[in-house]
Amino acid sequence: MINTKKRVWFHIWCIVLAIVLINLPVIFTYFYHDITNLPKAVNGSLDLSGVDQVDGDIFLDGQWEFYWNSFVESEPDKIYTADLMIEVPDSWSGYKVNGKRLSSAGYGLQFLKQSCTL
Repeated sequence: MINTKKRVWFHIWCIVLAIVLINLPVIFTYFYHDITNLPKAVNGSLDLSGVDQVDGDIFLDGQWEFYWNSFVESEPDKIYTADLMIEVPDSWSGYKVNGKRLSSAGYGLQFLKQSCTL
């Protein structure tokens, strides 16, 4: 009887440990900016001036201008008005433009105002 209870608890703890280990990449992605101290985009801008050198990738998470069903040229003399600011990573089908919910069918452009080099 006691052995059976110990086995049950052992199996429960193994399952909990397996679930935690499987979700570690998700947890790392969620807390990426807190762990690495790398900046996150705010209002369509990403300031990398305080970043020395990074081994690996920099995720472009944050708020970006979003143009629904449009291709925007990145010419400095042209002025475009974004349809909305979208949080990246995210699905645009949860947002509304002109009172209409965006469908998953269509295309959009997330606009980076300036290119950045380290």
